[in-house]
Amino acid sequence: MSVPNGHYVPVGGREGLAAAAKLMPWSVALGRGDPAWDGVDRTNAAWQSSLQPDAAQARALVAEYGRRLADEVAFVVPDPDGEITEVPGGRWRRTGTEVSAFLYVRAFLDFNDATDIVREIGLFADGSAVAGTPPGLRWWGPAELDRPGHLMQLVRLAVPRTYDAGDRPQFHFVMPF
Repeated sequence: MSVPNGHYVPVGGREGLAAAAKLMPWSVALGRGDPAWDGVDRTNAAWQSSLQPDAAQARALVAEYGRRLADEVAFVVPDPDGEITEVPGGRWRRTGTEVSAFLYVRAFLDFNDATDIVREIGLFADGSAVAGTPPGLRWWGPAELDRPGHLMQLVRLAVPRTYDAGDRPQFHFVMPF
């Protein structure tokens, strides 16, 4: 990774950032997005490029309705034989306690967490619930957020998804540093 004036963030620096980030609470948020997106060919390159400036500048989801605390945050490395296959773009292997420049974040939603339409999914770091939220609560609505945290990855679905009370979806991300 390069920064201005020929300075670089070497692997050791990226590993340090990943180690610090691993200590933060991570969550996966779901958003209704913009209903105007429906009925548009979202696989079309023109549609995708029209969303890029907006997505690149995003700090929040469009119409977020809830988020789930991550069930797992682990260091991973690319590995063609790795056990993690749910992340687009390759396979990954957990490193155990060995620090790497990649974090794997996984969240399982409970049966009644996501019962609304989903057009966007966001990976957030360092968010927190309002004071007095019951300990152990893993699904927060917008009113229960004290600090939303930092939007680290944003996925806008080509086809909106609706989950019902019988679904227990899981979300997987690899966050490079």
